[in-house]
Amino acid sequence: MLSLLNLCDPVGEIPAAVFADVSLDRLLSKGDLAVLSRVCAPEDISARQEIFKLLEDSAFYGWLHGLYLRLKNLDKSKYLFENSAHEVERCALFCGCAESYVLAVEGMKNTYKTPLLEALNAEAVSREPQTAALKEGIAEHKKLWDLVSNNRLRISPDGVYVNHAEGGAETVEKTVYKICERLGYPLQEGQKPAGTKMSPRLAAALTGLWGGEFRRMAVLRQELLPLINPDILRLAGDLEFYFSLNRLRQRAAERGAAACFPEISAEPCYAAHDLFDVSLLLKDGAKIVPNDLDMTPRESAFFIRGANGGGKTTFLRAAAINLIMFLGGCPVYARSAKIYPFTRIFTHFPENEGFGSGGRLENEEKRLRDAVKAADKNSFMIFNETFSGADEHRGTELSLELMNRLAEKGAFALFVTHFHSVCEGDIPSLTTVVSGGGNERTFKIVRQEGGRSSYARDILKKHGLDRDSLRRLKNDKSAL
Repeated sequence: MLSLLNLCDPVGEIPAAVFADVSLDRLLSKGDLAVLSRVCAPEDISARQEIFKLLEDSAFYGWLHGLYLRLKNLDKSKYLFENSAHEVERCALFCGCAESYVLAVEGMKNTYKTPLLEALNAEAVSREPQTAALKEGIAEHKKLWDLVSNNRLRISPDGVYVNHAEGGAETVEKTVYKICERLGYPLQEGQKPAGTKMSPRLAAALTGLWGGEFRRMAVLRQELLPLINPDILRLAGDLEFYFSLNRLRQRAAERGAAACFPEISAEPCYAAHDLFDVSLLLKDGAKIVPNDLDMTPRESAFFIRGANGGGKTTFLRAAAINLIMFLGGCPVYARSAKIYPFTRIFTHFPENEGFGSGGRLENEEKRLRDAVKAADKNSFMIFNETFSGADEHRGTELSLELMNRLAEKGAFALFVTHFHSVCEGDIPSLTTVVSGGGNERTFKIVRQEGGRSSYARDILKKHGLDRDSLRRLKNDKSAL
């Protein structure tokens, strides 16, 4: 399939709820989100990255934008031809459609040595026999059109017009112009109609007068139409995606946010330096504070705790949005990064209302059970105040059970919570940094060192009861 986005089939799909949870549906168009919803294979991640890198070069941008304009012109001329009112319009507008197609195909040719652009060039070369035949047919068609039009017919976007004859008897229009001028209301040249739009009755008369020529043009049209392959038009949508995400990168740069193209990791990990939540661009004057993230198979799940308004949810969005960007082959908003190509993203951002009689909590637990059941090492899970309607004891119990199960399955997970007791479990925690006696938010997120969770992990590890030791023991038994 002709594409500037994919060489391979997508390897996963991101639900629309994920984009809504992290505010990407407010930042990007529906078309952009439709592309990002299809998770790229690693080959396509690197292939798209190459194009985004090239977009920073003005010469490349000019060529690609020129191709986009040719495709849009083809789309317009194709629409006009297909909606022509009569045979004269069909004959007149067909040449424009065919010529636009030839120009678009020729605009695909390039010498850039990247996988997607090489594939685009190969497609253009493969269509050369068809475009050559189209050029010959267009030349013959134009000769016939010039013969029947005799320079009196003008092609316009909204149809065919008959030009006024020069000299001879004065037309009613010319008389009106003169009267206006004498009254002191002269019409500018651009305000004067250049001709009269051809009516179906006049078109029928013309095709009757030049019957042989119009029949020959109709035959030519039927021969040439199969050579115009409309699948080329999908490239315009592909290019709109690149241009849109490139504009987002430029907007972020104006706010001082760095962008990079992460290294694709062969092993599950998510490591990023100076990670930035690009959705902050939606808020004028929002403070931009980058943070680091380091997740590995040994520590694939983290709770995020700390002061309200300290940046926990912003950190969560930054992790999720930039993972989505990476899986779409787009620039990632960090100074540097190394990320594994996860194939599944799950987010859970509960609604604001309470649980009521417990029904919502039960529904929430069921949805989470289904998500955990499907989770594996290719899954990245995001939870924001999940189980917030439960009391401290029950909420802590549910949160630890959820994160422990995900960690055992090798899934990666971040969980913002207000339950303080989760630090007593085996899951490490990140926390917000406050200063000024706890009153000043720095919006920095750091690892929570010490405390009962750290002590518990040390004891479990000493006796071989920590998660990694138990997993190795299980694998050893399976091998026997």
